[in-house]
Amino acid sequence: MKKLYPSSAAFMWGNLVITKYDSGCLRRILLTANDIRTDINPVFGVIGDIHEDNYMKNLKMPIVVKELPFKRKINDDVVQSGRVDFRTKGKIWLVHECKSITSINGRRDVIKNSIVNINNLAQIVSYMIHFDTHKGVIPYGFYEEAEDGSFVMTDSRLFRVQIENYGEILVNGTDTGFNVKDQMLHTLKAGEVISKDIVWERPNDAHKKFNSPCNFCAFKFTCDRWDSNELQSVEEFFESAREEIQGFIPFEPKIKKVKKKKVKK
Repeated sequence: MKKLYPSSAAFMWGNLVITKYDSGCLRRILLTANDIRTDINPVFGVIGDIHEDNYMKNLKMPIVVKELPFKRKINDDVVQSGRVDFRTKGKIWLVHECKSITSINGRRDVIKNSIVNINNLAQIVSYMIHFDTHKGVIPYGFYEEAEDGSFVMTDSRLFRVQIENYGEILVNGTDTGFNVKDQMLHTLKAGEVISKDIVWERPNDAHKKFNSPCNFCAFKFTCDRWDSNELQSVEEFFESAREEIQGFIPFEPKIKKVKKKKVKK
């Protein structure tokens, strides 16, 4: 069976994909399911583990299950599989999904301006649906690199996610405009795209000059060729993507260095 990764979660309104990153694009999901993908810098995994450990150390609630397996069959050809950071139980079950940030823009948007990343929101909502709980938590941490090469959290923000009776998704008590069905539709459509090899339409805001999910995508040129009808079949789409990825240099935001504090005399 082909795999759908929880990190590719997004929302759908009708036939339109709502995503901040290319990871939620149904075309990108199709390519990933067919082992056409870019590598992730391992340093981000290291920072993610550090952030998770830091968060758990300060958590007052007892951790029931860490690295909780997440697996569900989407259709006869596709399975969604991954791991939830951990789950706690007080009066109700809580799903926790830790997210680390290293970019200045991420710090500005998520931590300073308190705007939750919609892909992270879709991901934790998919977990909440699966584990039948209506509350979840996304703790963000902004990390900088110290002089000794270690990574230090210098800023943070926590978002509390809640699913209301009719599926409305709230973050810190405010309605996001998204509904559970919007996330479920994206998951089901992703399964269909993978199963039937469908090259779906580009996401919402794909053609924006700035803040487009296509801006830093490894397969932007391949999608341009598909949209112009230069590519006529899914096989040609796959082949073009394989060729394009050979010369692709992933965009990696620089990790800010922690400045040494001056000692007052």
